[in-house]
Amino acid sequence: DESCMFMTEFYFYERERVASVNPSSGPSTGGTLVTVVGSNFENKNIKVRIPGTSTRQAIWITSTSLLVEMPAETGTRISQIQASNNGVDFSSDSVTYTYERAPTVTALSLLPLEGSSGGGEGELGRTVR
Repeated sequence: DESCMFMTEFYFYERERVASVNPSSGPSTGGTLVTVVGSNFENKNIKVRIPGTSTRQAIWITSTSLLVEMPAETGTRISQIQASNNGVDFSSDSVTYTYERAPTVTALSLLPLEGSSGGGEGELGRTVR
């Protein structure tokens, strides 16, 4: 009579929750660092999911706070951010982040058009729109 025993370890976590994001908007060029506030974040393999982009690694700050760099987006849109302690099962709740059109700065004129290399001639007038 042969017997065989298998031992498997299971880890159970309280479900992660997300409650808010700050700032809640940023440019569509990405790169904005946002703080995701919630609960039950584990300092292991915490990730966030932003639909339409790949899953992103988050930086664990505390069990209630994560830091995430927002990816670039094409155009303006509203995204939902979810969190996951294991990178597979994501929170059922989400927070809203709005991608905004990046501002465009155009210099229309710079005055004066000439002067000495030492400077000091009059004032510089500029028009920016």
